[in-house]
Amino acid sequence: RLSRAIADEVQDWIAHGKDGRSVAPGDILILVRRRRDLAARIVARLQSRHVPVAGVDRFSLTQSLAVQDLLAAMRFAVQPLDDLNLASLLVSPLFGWTQEDLFGFAHGRSGALWEVLRERQAKTPPETMAALRRLLGMADFTTPFRFLDAILSGPLDGRRKLYRRLGREARDPIDELLGQALAFERQEAPSLLGFLARIAASTAEIKRQTEARSDVVRVMTVHGSKGLQAPIVILADATDDPRPRRLTFDLSMEAWDKLPVFALGKDERHGAVAKAYDDKEAAERQEHWRLLYVAMTRAEELLVVAGITKTADRTLPDNNWHSAVDAVMTDMGADWQDAGPRWGRKR
Repeated sequence: RLSRAIADEVQDWIAHGKDGRSVAPGDILILVRRRRDLAARIVARLQSRHVPVAGVDRFSLTQSLAVQDLLAAMRFAVQPLDDLNLASLLVSPLFGWTQEDLFGFAHGRSGALWEVLRERQAKTPPETMAALRRLLGMADFTTPFRFLDAILSGPLDGRRKLYRRLGREARDPIDELLGQALAFERQEAPSLLGFLARIAASTAEIKRQTEARSDVVRVMTVHGSKGLQAPIVILADATDDPRPRRLTFDLSMEAWDKLPVFALGKDERHGAVAKAYDDKEAAERQEHWRLLYVAMTRAEELLVVAGITKTADRTLPDNNWHSAVDAVMTDMGADWQDAGPRWGRKR
């Protein structure tokens, strides 16, 4: 719900302006406290509304939809009877099936989806069958890089299709995947199955170069926004609980310097261990408030502090950013106002 509200608000600003001034996509910076699913959902919502957006500033390679689609094509080549994978591939930009098209072939089938497509060839789009057969034909006779390059630049025209559906943010992850394929071929016997296993176990991340000004909406963490500014800044997850679920810390004593200590329960912390834990907790709390200062000072004209309640009684966790800003607004005499179904209320 939060990602949808933010995307709708941004779309309205770009279409109709804000407070009497026009708003361009590059005027908007959306910040999150942590790099989690919310940032990806905001990007996806903006993309669905055709709002130019740069994508998350740092993300795992396999989080990219373009990479997932390319890997689904490779996985089909080595395991064509994986129904879920084939279904995902067919509705991807590479093949462009609708959910209704897929349902017509998949629902009520008695065998594997690939077998159904072959049995009902007369009703299967010929370009789909031709492309799937080309993928199978390459499985045992090509390297991972050449396989991916054939999808992107060959008859399937995958690069253009992915760019058209997913936008410019698909470029970096596609290039990184190709780079990973070349690196794999230099180190291992070049097999598609081996490359799939390598990518599945990979922790590779992509960091986009963030420009001080651009023509797209930027979505990033507060940490990543240091040194940047924008006329409009949205702090998207200000109601989140600032406390880490498991706090690890270092312990220095006698001959040991910065001995790592894993998270311990309160009844397990005593003496020097308890003091080291308390010191780390205090340092984390100070960093928490420093990051709020960073987030607020990114805004040149307008700062939107947003969030959602996650409990039935609508209470918020202690020391969250939203409550801190709310207390300041209360002291300034700013009353709550109705904000309609999108936000509920605002100051």
